[in-house]
Amino acid sequence: SKVTVCGTVVSVHKSKKGHVFINLDKSFPNQVFSLTVWASDAINFSYKVEEELKGKKICITGKITIDRGKPTMNLKNEKQIRFLD
Repeated sequence: SKVTVCGTVVSVHKSKKGHVFINLDKSFPNQVFSLTVWASDAINFSYKVEEELKGKKICITGKITIDRGKPTMNLKNEKQIRFLD
């Protein structure tokens, strides 16, 4: 089932492999909620996620999974993201 989560992007990290890890409200390892854009999905975005989302208030819609006890969501395309400001 799909849910919508809103928060402020406090940290963004792009790995050497091109994956983008995004934390909402608190930085890793105390993040409240994290988002991942896998390198294979990055082509579905018309902008650089790691630059565009930094410091922004956003709502994202998708499926939540639990990773090491923390809720996370994979972002497949920019339609999942709504900018609040």
